[in-house]
Amino acid sequence: MIRAAASLAALAALALPGCGSEEPEPADLAAAVPADAQLYVESALRPQGAQRDALESSLSLLLDTDDPGALITRELNEESAEDDSKITYEADVEPWLGERGAVFVSDFFRDGDADGGTDDESGALLADVTDPEAAQRFIDKAAAEEASATDASYEGVDYLLLEDEDEDDDEPTAAGLVGDHVVFGSEEALQDIVDVEAGSPSLAGDEAFSATLGEPSETAASLYADVPAIIEAADAAGELSRSDRKAVDFFVGMAEEPATATVEAAPDGFGLEISYGEAEVPFLAAAEESELLRELPEDAWFAAGFSEFGEAIGSFFRQAEDFGLAGVEVEQAEREFRSNYGLSLE
Repeated sequence: MIRAAASLAALAALALPGCGSEEPEPADLAAAVPADAQLYVESALRPQGAQRDALESSLSLLLDTDDPGALITRELNEESAEDDSKITYEADVEPWLGERGAVFVSDFFRDGDADGGTDDESGALLADVTDPEAAQRFIDKAAAEEASATDASYEGVDYLLLEDEDEDDDEPTAAGLVGDHVVFGSEEALQDIVDVEAGSPSLAGDEAFSATLGEPSETAASLYADVPAIIEAADAAGELSRSDRKAVDFFVGMAEEPATATVEAAPDGFGLEISYGEAEVPFLAAAEESELLRELPEDAWFAAGFSEFGEAIGSFFRQAEDFGLAGVEVEQAEREFRSNYGLSLE
């Protein structure tokens, strides 16, 4: 991925509270993404109102700074400079960046073409735009820093194909304005977005997506993974080994439904909620809160606890042979654990 796209991807991964005073309308980014997307991640980039206040407060605690937006911006600019890029957040991104950004992958296992071309996944990152002219200037500036930039067009939408001289084996990155979004990604993915803008089915209209994730724009960040589609595509591409198939069978309840995750910001931290269908594995199944969590130091900024942990370990070892581990290896692991810690895994 070219430098400009990598910088925008970093923006999509981190909220930037405190940057800018405009209040653009929230973008329904999932409505611009093709319905067959296997993975979708959406994040607040320039949150407003209560969400902005909560993110600024929680990020201040997490990053140990009074101005998390300035810290993140500085890090992005320094990373851009290390790549010999003249692009900066304040001059080139802030003037057009809207409230939300997203990354999606529509095909993890795309085959290479007959001429020995790329076998990279098909996907793109996109961000809401408040000023199309400023966004186009950003794209043009990014293009000027690449080894080559070729004009291209699809269904009346013009875009650029950018090639990085340091990434000769990768396909060109398509960059352009599609509707109200800046798009960087594979050419196939950009064309898919154009098709969605023209009326093709979108991820937002997918029943499984809307039923499991709801409204991503109401969260600080959200993730949707179409696990059944990913497994089916991996199987069709010959990417699953015998042991992989056994692992899928072991986690069969999780592999039958999409997985989702949402991050909610609060003044004193973040809340993470994950949904992955039913699972027979004890530590992945719904369980009571671990009582040990409340015994941890009050200034801890991250903590995780498992209930019925002993049962979970036992379940894993009972199924170890299904993952291709020989019985003697399991027995050896149990002996070493008992020798090192004086405890039995049973």
